[in-house]
Amino acid sequence: QLAIREFQMVRAGANAEVGRTNAGFLNAVTKSGSNEIHGELLYLNRSPQLTDTDAFGRSQNNRQQQFGGAVGGAIVKDRLFYFGAIEQNFLRTPFFVKFDPQPANGPSVPAALQQLEGENTSTNDTTALFTRLDWTVNQKNTVSFNYLFSRLEGDNFGITSSQTNFAPTIGYSNQRRSNSVKASWQTILTPTKINELRFQWAQDDREETANTLGPEIRITGFGRIGGPQSRPQTLNSERWQWVDTLSGVSGAHNWKLGVDVNVSPQFQNRAQQYQGVYNFVSLAAYLSRTIQRFQQAIPLTPDSGGYRGTQQEWALFVTDQWQLKRNLNVSAGLRWEAQRNPQPPQPNPRFPQTAVVPNDLAMWQPRLGLTWKPRSSDRGVLRLSSGIFTARTPATIFSRVFHDNGINVIGLDSNVSRNILTIVPFPGAFTAVPTGVAGIVPRIFGMESGFRNPRSFQLSVSWEQEFVRNWSASIGYLRNSTWFCSRGIG
Repeated sequence: QLAIREFQMVRAGANAEVGRTNAGFLNAVTKSGSNEIHGELLYLNRSPQLTDTDAFGRSQNNRQQQFGGAVGGAIVKDRLFYFGAIEQNFLRTPFFVKFDPQPANGPSVPAALQQLEGENTSTNDTTALFTRLDWTVNQKNTVSFNYLFSRLEGDNFGITSSQTNFAPTIGYSNQRRSNSVKASWQTILTPTKINELRFQWAQDDREETANTLGPEIRITGFGRIGGPQSRPQTLNSERWQWVDTLSGVSGAHNWKLGVDVNVSPQFQNRAQQYQGVYNFVSLAAYLSRTIQRFQQAIPLTPDSGGYRGTQQEWALFVTDQWQLKRNLNVSAGLRWEAQRNPQPPQPNPRFPQTAVVPNDLAMWQPRLGLTWKPRSSDRGVLRLSSGIFTARTPATIFSRVFHDNGINVIGLDSNVSRNILTIVPFPGAFTAVPTGVAGIVPRIFGMESGFRNPRSFQLSVSWEQEFVRNWSASIGYLRNSTWFCSRGIG
């Protein structure tokens, strides 16, 4: 936060420079160095002594320490400037494991399960580093360079309740590393024309590791023990982006022309139920090993659970702001986007829907806006805007098509083959489909041939009124209607 100079929340009315979203967005401006050296320090300490007891009367051992610093100055006066900021956050949040109480005539809870109860700690430790260089090459050329690094390390990550009947073995640790490099080159071509070339490379790596690698055991009326059925997970992504924008002034017109290229290699591995899931109707059934249901997914190919592909996006845009009168401005623009999607390397020949992920090459997005100030007063302003916006299709949808196509994974379910319960290796899982057991094909995911990215039409009107100097109020109306929403059809 020490690197942020200002930010802006845009709820509606984005011009044609903005794309790949059909909602509001945030603009953030980072700090930069100057001829004088400036710095600041940050420290926050939330002590557990300042936290009241929870709803169950237990003390809450919440602890947080957050600290950081920033400094900026000049390497070469008036020419080359630097700025850097770093921040560290340590967060400790307690959660209590307590299994559901058993009836008086029920069985005693074994000591091994009782030992799983009690206070545990969820951690969320983050580090952020930001650096920036600004170089005034000459009167016509300016170069800027940013580097951002962030890291997250968390144990028992994602716990949202102070008390749960999930054993701590169900939890997982989360590790994330992100790097981002941004560079821009601004050139004054003529007194009325400026060109800006921007480049971005970003990388995000995430590893979610199970606390216990083993089957998940669900006991109705008691709780859950064992390992998490949806972990481990691995998610990696990159982004290579080039944007070139030419801006100019022609009479009463302020115009922009631009091109935006975005290439995103992606990888996901989301193994679901590979370690198996056991269901028991009660604690007594668990103790007597009376299994109600067993489920497991068995990988059949090296691609099981994985998705790897590269998404390519292109865009062209043109905008114009035209001052029709002293108190009336009109803005208009048009944006074209195309998205070329990765294709499944091993489709199911029986289902053509698993063979092709349709590209979306004709996303036309007109934008129109108007700003008007009544002549009788310069304290009020009316703003109108409308336009069409498109949004990306997330890689999670593609990964289901790549993975869940009927030939990468086969499922085991005792509700389908009851003889599984007589040979199941409790408390373990199968390494292959056992002989004499009928496997089932899980749900098959494919893409409809006419699939398109979501489109939204936005219409916004607002009135802002200044009552006294530097104090104003606004009222507005925003309508957003969306079509081509992604959904599953069984």
